[in-house]
Amino acid sequence: MTITCPSSLTLSNAQAVLRDFRVAFAQVAAVDKGWALDLGPLEHFDSSALAVLIDCRRQAQAAGQRLMIKDAPHALVELALVYGVTELIDVDPDSSP
Repeated sequence: MTITCPSSLTLSNAQAVLRDFRVAFAQVAAVDKGWALDLGPLEHFDSSALAVLIDCRRQAQAAGQRLMIKDAPHALVELALVYGVTELIDVDPDSSP
């Protein structure tokens, strides 16, 4: 099952988005072994988005799952490279649109 990210993920809404993701992952864990997060709709973000993705990865690992991140915006991948966290969020720099 794929969970879709909102179009905006910044400091102003990061806690609410993370809370929504946690609820969605709890529901997914009950019915599906694959966790995927679609970042395709994401247009506005800041470094808070990286913190949310890292937390989501921790949740997946705690549940024995691997979080797959799909369609990460190129600018987000670049931000992850600058912060040195691409390995923490499993974003492939070559797979972003």
